[in-house]
Amino acid sequence: METDGEKFVRLASAKLFKADGRTPQEYVFGASVPMDNPDWMGPWDCAEYCSWSVYQGMRLIYGCTENTAPPARANAFTGAWKRDVLGLGVSIPVEIAAHVPGAMLLRRGATSGHIAISVGTGDQTVEARGRAYGVVRAPVKGRAWDYGVLIPNASYPPIPRGFGDPAYAAPFQLRFHEGRLQSGPPVRDLQARLAALGFLDAAPSGAYDIRTETAVVQYQLSRGLTPDGMVGPETADALGIDLGAAERQIDR
Repeated sequence: METDGEKFVRLASAKLFKADGRTPQEYVFGASVPMDNPDWMGPWDCAEYCSWSVYQGMRLIYGCTENTAPPARANAFTGAWKRDVLGLGVSIPVEIAAHVPGAMLLRRGATSGHIAISVGTGDQTVEARGRAYGVVRAPVKGRAWDYGVLIPNASYPPIPRGFGDPAYAAPFQLRFHEGRLQSGPPVRDLQARLAALGFLDAAPSGAYDIRTETAVVQYQLSRGLTPDGMVGPETADALGIDLGAAERQIDR
């Protein structure tokens, strides 16, 4: 019998492509998706894609600004997913979630973030990744994730145990942290680059604050990258930043 988690993957995977079977569904940052429309064919953003799959699978509003809202008007976003996993759901290690069909993988930010659905094979997600990608299958490893997420009262295949593969460790990234901020020369260099490109109108402070995260999101949107507000390998390459050198100089 199909579990809820397997159903999330099946429903989400059915929305990977447009009618031609080849072109990915469209990604639009902040897209509004009616959760109760099983025939919705995009556009999507990452949180709406995951919340739509949960609603279609369980008739549960989850990861939305108001989880009591009518499904046609419920607004999903990554901040609400973070709120729900900390207050309502079940958090599991990322390396476990990667092997659980239908578990969610969440990257949290202060103003943004990213969420994807684990295929359960250990190495793949289905997700609304960004304008340059659309809705696609993507790798789990080599990317930063903060939480594995199980939906409350959802059924999943047996949860595997004993994974501790360092390949699932998040790569270094420049980002906003709740509490102590990352700071130092690499952040100052990032801020100077963003200012030169017209995305930041403040003098470089050297602290990765919310204003910096917002500027990173705007830069990512301009390039069609995943708009999570964090400078991981993808965004660093686009900006010409050496993350290896940055990691050695950062104050965390």
